[in-house]
Amino acid sequence: MIRPKRLSGAAAVVLAVLVLVVGHRAVRIKKMHIWFGDYLSTVMFATPEKPAPGSTRHLMVMFADHFEPSGHMEATRHWMEQFRKCRSTHLDADGRHPQHTFFYPAEQFRDEEMVLMVDACRAGYGEIEVQLHHAGDTPETLTAELRKAIADFSRYGCLVTAADPPDTVFGFVHGNWALDNSRTLNGADLCGVDNEITILRDLGCYADFTFPAIETTAQPAIINKFYYAADDPTKPKSHNRGTPMTVGGQPSGDLLIMHGILTIDWTDWSHIFYPSIESGNITYETLPSSHRADVWVSTNVHVAGRPEWTFVKLYGHGAVPADTLAMWGPETDALFDYFESRYNDGTDWVLHYVTARETYNIARAAEAGHSGNPAQYRDYLIKPYLANMPPPPDSLSGDPPSGAR
Repeated sequence: MIRPKRLSGAAAVVLAVLVLVVGHRAVRIKKMHIWFGDYLSTVMFATPEKPAPGSTRHLMVMFADHFEPSGHMEATRHWMEQFRKCRSTHLDADGRHPQHTFFYPAEQFRDEEMVLMVDACRAGYGEIEVQLHHAGDTPETLTAELRKAIADFSRYGCLVTAADPPDTVFGFVHGNWALDNSRTLNGADLCGVDNEITILRDLGCYADFTFPAIETTAQPAIINKFYYAADDPTKPKSHNRGTPMTVGGQPSGDLLIMHGILTIDWTDWSHIFYPSIESGNITYETLPSSHRADVWVSTNVHVAGRPEWTFVKLYGHGAVPADTLAMWGPETDALFDYFESRYNDGTDWVLHYVTARETYNIARAAEAGHSGNPAQYRDYLIKPYLANMPPPPDSLSGDPPSGAR
């Protein structure tokens, strides 16, 4: 985690307060008041967990794409071509290309878009999970929407595992940044369901990947941790607090929240009055760089007790026209080059490109006390999806795979 340099704890606290006062715009817009307490307590008062001297560290890099092509098929085909071209030249220590998790909006489901994503996933470039934009719902309407999503995705083998018998599970992103009824806009609920976490659990959601959400009230107070949220079905935003994953611990509550990077980059004062807030968001305005990569890694999101397994969860809106180049342009190509040269020497660091499902599996393996090379735990609990399996010989191109439900 990037920390104020050459400052005592007291002096750093004073500086932090000054930053909050002078940089009140950042506080108001970025909703820093929600999470700054956890950040401050971690940076100033907690003893950082460090790997044992001389140990090999493993870096898991995941990209959660809120992928919303919106029916623009010509642009989407071009996007997929450039995306695959960019990733095809890069490999991690396991011989895997950079992995993309397509959190596809269920309410915008189109068969032709699903075909393109499934083709990319079968070729080894990622997996497909569920995103849902919904507002003003009831428990009944939300349940119906999610059941329809599961049915639509499952026709293509998405969400259906290759286990025997197969399971139907999914990772989730709330498309309105309003998980568990945690956000309103102009007085209207952008979710509407106080027991959303329970509903997700009951329908097979293995983890939520919505956060960080730094400009919204949905942002939880706990940051840079994977933690279990217990739902209070009578109140919104039950994910605001939770129980962190720890080595030797047990799952608790109702839903695992896999929070990405949220920190303050004290080395970047491009805003003059306050340092940059780093959330792992990739856009045309916040392009990736080697400096940002080092900030992500230094934040060291990990399961408590396993600091040598570091998780970098990035996110973006890849199909938004303004941000498409950020997904496969020269800066992203250079980012993969940097990961592969700086964090993959085989001695100090080993690099693993992972999907959301694999991130969950590896984290759960750490929780269970496993160590060593995390690559062996990519399929630890949740097996690969049928959508990533080669199609049967008698399948026509673009048809849902045989056996998909």
